[in-house]
Amino acid sequence: EILQNYNAKVTFFITGRWAEKNPDLLKQISENGHQIGNHGYFHSHPDKLPVEKTKEEILATEKVIKSITGISTVFYAPPYGERGPNGLKAASDLGYTTVLWTLDTIDWRSDSTPEIIAQRVLEPKKKYGADKKGAIVLMHPKENTVKALPYILSRLQDEGFQAVTLEKLIT
Repeated sequence: EILQNYNAKVTFFITGRWAEKNPDLLKQISENGHQIGNHGYFHSHPDKLPVEKTKEEILATEKVIKSITGISTVFYAPPYGERGPNGLKAASDLGYTTVLWTLDTIDWRSDSTPEIIAQRVLEPKKKYGADKKGAIVLMHPKENTVKALPYILSRLQDEGFQAVTLEKLIT
């Protein structure tokens, strides 16, 4: 609802396990025009898995997401931001583009208040200037993130920025 209120379209990286437990919500996310990305099945550490096991996780997630939404994913965000050779090879072999973030809200930490989360998004923008093409902001479905989101989106819109899907940002 918050994203709709600000006409924001974003990319959600989904684990297969979450998709199976929340099919109606996944379908709603997709139907609302947001992009769905692949985040592996169990949120395992791809750097610690053999290439074939990571491929299995990516493909299992793809199968679940496609069965629910009818859409294939093209982006893979490796859990924990791990970018070792095994995870990268697995994604590449399957035709995925591996994606990481450029701004981390660190919203999963217990000391991440809504104000701190907002600051972690808005302050770097000031530091790097408005001439930047954009940023990939990492957020998680946490209570304080939801509280911070309206302020973040409002401020960004006031300053001429728009929240868009990853596909729109990089193409």
